[in-house]
Amino acid sequence: MTKRVEKSLMTDDQVLKVELLTRCRFLPGSFVKRFVRDLYAEMTELIQWDCSPQISAKQAAFLDETYWHYREQIKAQITPYHKPEFIDPTTKAQS
Repeated sequence: MTKRVEKSLMTDDQVLKVELLTRCRFLPGSFVKRFVRDLYAEMTELIQWDCSPQISAKQAAFLDETYWHYREQIKAQITPYHKPEFIDPTTKAQS
């Protein structure tokens, strides 16, 4: 007899983490790669059918751990889109 796993609705942060992790590079055939791809596929399918994606407590914990592990790759993905504000060196700072 299989044990039923309690799942809760995914938060917006968790959905964003999964979307950002899908762009990361993983070792071929690794568990992390399969975990992220399976979670993303399940999430997008549920969203397509206007259902809320769900995640178990263990999946949420592993998602946070994976997100922390790949934070440098994620930061490299996000950084190019945030351009620094241009500061004219000839103008004086207003106080």
